[in-house]
Amino acid sequence: MATSDQRKFLATTDWSINDLGEPSYSSDRLPAFRDGLTSNPDGYDLHLFVNVSWVPSATTEPVIEFTPSFVWWLGLITRSNETMYRTNHAGRDEEVVEIVRPNPGEYEVRVNARHLRKYLAARSMSLVIQHAHSRADDSVHEARIDLEIRTKDAAFAYTAWDAYRGPGFVAQLVGKQAVLPFASAGEHPDDLQRPERFQSFIVDIDPSTGDEVRLSCERDEANYLTPVFFDTDVLTRYRDNPDRYTVLRTDVSCHGRWAIDVDINGANLVQVWLGHLIRLPETEREHWLTHNVPPNGGITITRSVRDLAGQWVEDERPDPARLRRAKAELIEAFTGYFGESLYKQLGPADLRAFDALALCTNPTEGQSDNGVMVLSKGIVDALDVKTLRESSGADTNSPSLACLQLLVENLGADPNGLVGPLRQLQGIRSAGSAHMKGTKFTTALSAAGLNSLQPDKQFETIVDRVTMALQGLSELFRRTPPQV
Repeated sequence: MATSDQRKFLATTDWSINDLGEPSYSSDRLPAFRDGLTSNPDGYDLHLFVNVSWVPSATTEPVIEFTPSFVWWLGLITRSNETMYRTNHAGRDEEVVEIVRPNPGEYEVRVNARHLRKYLAARSMSLVIQHAHSRADDSVHEARIDLEIRTKDAAFAYTAWDAYRGPGFVAQLVGKQAVLPFASAGEHPDDLQRPERFQSFIVDIDPSTGDEVRLSCERDEANYLTPVFFDTDVLTRYRDNPDRYTVLRTDVSCHGRWAIDVDINGANLVQVWLGHLIRLPETEREHWLTHNVPPNGGITITRSVRDLAGQWVEDERPDPARLRRAKAELIEAFTGYFGESLYKQLGPADLRAFDALALCTNPTEGQSDNGVMVLSKGIVDALDVKTLRESSGADTNSPSLACLQLLVENLGADPNGLVGPLRQLQGIRSAGSAHMKGTKFTTALSAAGLNSLQPDKQFETIVDRVTMALQGLSELFRRTPPQV
């Protein structure tokens, strides 16, 4: 209902809507077909918001549907349990609709008031809720009761009378209330309709006092390339949600929402340019602010040459993205040599995990264990053992890494550097990451020379070694003349 028609609608307490949500056809009116989305009972338009209907062929429970404009404007996504949520511009989920079914045939629809009132403001409408409640009891009253309650937002009539053909009293409450829109909706559902707040970040320490020096992230060309530092845990929330975020050594992005360039320096801190923080939504900057730390470790050479000198240099530091490129190049080189692929296709879930694999963002064993398992599936488990047996001449019972080692030896190369890192990966995964840790896991780490490192650095080292092994295998297959 248009907000301007609210007074007309609330002039009576009786229900005014009888045909919304019910498409119909009649030959005595124009247009003959009514879609059930609008109604005009008293000279003003009413629009459907939510409809509850029984569809016996589809379900034994009533079906609850919202008008498409509400779903589309907020970009609502429906879960299997009927709840509806949206993803805001910062990439976070916001609950909007909850449907509760306490007993068969019963239902309760709950809608987030803030999102509802923003939607109403966008359409310049008020939402009307119609009520009809009745109750009977054994109490005795001598007189009939008739009351009306009216405000600018509601109109109710209460009536109570002697029960027909029996003792007791019957009471009924009938009426309507309006849910008002906000004063303004803004340009989109995430519009805060106020000036943006620009947080101030630590950029230095005053040498004379030890106090933190802070600068606002509001655009200022003089301070645009001022380095700002964060602990790596700032990236954990993104690394732990690969369906929503992509974490690389060079940037972090929320799919379709925002992206920011980053770097990780020798002190294991995430470095960002002050001027780039404006690329983050205001609410997301609050998360980064909690992980902001004083400068330490400086800016890497790679970052300096690329961003300050404007020259491209290859980044040779450990990086799962670099590892994925190395695997792709190995597949191409092996296929060019043998005419068959070295790897089987990963299943959808394993492929998503491998494509989203990132460096650890904290020193917990959980992150490292998960990374080792994903890496092992993508690099070792996915090897096509049948192809390797045929290309190496190994017997039919040889496992994939034994076949790969024999193939490397057949081509005159040293398998220690080309297959050894893959064996280390498989050994660490088998001894601990996929099972209960014990002496075998400690032995596997010691054999790989990793026992003195924190779990995050262990994983980083494994990624680096496997990457170099894959690159070495690619070079081997490219430089060796194909067998005739």
